[in-house]
Amino acid sequence: MKLIPIVRRILDESKQVGIIYHYTKYISAIDIIKDNRLNGSFVPKETHSKYNFGVSFTRNKNLHIKTRIISGTDVRFVVDGDKLSNHYKIYPMTDGYGDEDETFVIVKEPKAIIDFLQYVISIDISNNNWRDFEDYCGGFNGDWGDFTDFKTFIQYIEKISNKKVMVFH
Repeated sequence: MKLIPIVRRILDESKQVGIIYHYTKYISAIDIIKDNRLNGSFVPKETHSKYNFGVSFTRNKNLHIKTRIISGTDVRFVVDGDKLSNHYKIYPMTDGYGDEDETFVIVKEPKAIIDFLQYVISIDISNNNWRDFEDYCGGFNGDWGDFTDFKTFIQYIEKISNKKVMVFH
């Protein structure tokens, strides 16, 4: 039996997702990084999945521009979708905001992507809502982490994630 051609065909036909993005808020990003897990939420019916939980991603790098009305676009996790698809089911879908680039990752028990940082290529942080975040925190006293301003927030994220951090607008 010629096993090598069969293995090659399987490898060539494996799912190729490419880079996908997960957007979230500043505080949520800290929790995701510290816990090294990305928790799921209820799966929309469009996925036709037998599972109840999933995590929303997009292929649209500029979703934060397209949908400024959506809160939670302060931090963008850049994720290796190919690597993620080796461990999780990934379904295309559209969301209620007209994003045809939406992707949903199905998560079983424990209803989260575990060891999430192994799939993260880099972390992008927006400074557009930073003033609102400072107001929300009421000043930085160490409750949220070891940072006092935007620059030290970036350094803090790099330190706790061990990932490259970029700024986007």
